[in-house]
Amino acid sequence: MAVPTVEELVLPALTALDAGPAQGVEIAEFMASRLALSVKDLGELQAGGRQTVFRNRVAWALVWLQKAGLVEKTGASTYAVSP
Repeated sequence: MAVPTVEELVLPALTALDAGPAQGVEIAEFMASRLALSVKDLGELQAGGRQTVFRNRVAWALVWLQKAGLVEKTGASTYAVSP
């Protein structure tokens, strides 16, 4: 399976926060296991070589959810579903 697009990661990101606030790393780990991504998929680097494609897309999915008012940032890299 290829790394899902940002659009495909929005719902899984929101689902990851069902249990309560979580850090970005925890959200990414939950999503990676839930989506059954391979080690190869998770290790794919962006063109600049500093961040993986998956982690970048997870971050953007969280930004999109924040902009939609569905998720709020409650601390350093910690997110929660908005009231």
